[in-house]
Amino acid sequence: MARYSREALLQHRVLSCDAPASLLLVLDQDTVAQRLFALRQGGNAVHEALRRKRIVAILNKATPDNLETLVKKIVAETGADAQLAGELPELLHTRALAGECYIRTYAQLAKALAPRLKGFAEALLQFCKAEFVRMDSKHMLANVSFVGHLVTIKAFPPSCIDGILMQLVRDQEPEAQRVSVACALWTIGGTFLSAQQQQRYLGVWRRLQQLLLRGI
Repeated sequence: MARYSREALLQHRVLSCDAPASLLLVLDQDTVAQRLFALRQGGNAVHEALRRKRIVAILNKATPDNLETLVKKIVAETGADAQLAGELPELLHTRALAGECYIRTYAQLAKALAPRLKGFAEALLQFCKAEFVRMDSKHMLANVSFVGHLVTIKAFPPSCIDGILMQLVRDQEPEAQRVSVACALWTIGGTFLSAQQQQRYLGVWRRLQQLLLRGI
């Protein structure tokens, strides 16, 4: 039996559909090509949605005992797909912040994924930083706990704390919740800084104390 390409089969379906002969006569090659392209794009969108759903299902099964198995499955699903790999930090972050009990497990999962997926750790760090701008105080504190734990297990460098601290209190009169979140971040991650780094960040710490004393 002769084999036909996927495009040839799709073209056959388009041209063999029930339609007046006059309509088929005006279907030139460009029109058929456009329809084939639309069919392929639609199929790709469905395929990617299903893959995304599978990754979410994998993330939902994370426990401290099965992380290595899940890492292999996630890497197999994302493969060389840059778009899907780019969505992974958000998917993992959302799951981690679903409850305090999940933060430690998903931080360990993020650390295990980092050497397997190029650019993943950097993308997750940037996503965490961006979330400080959009979150309410409750989720900010959860984000601090997540970032702090990633620093604790050496998935994030301690230097990232500096950038986040400055981002939180860069305004002359920062919001009260930002000051509280900055203090929480310093408390969690400050101990992992070297003596030289701690000395460099003392100015930030003193400013936080002043803001708290002023009742901001």
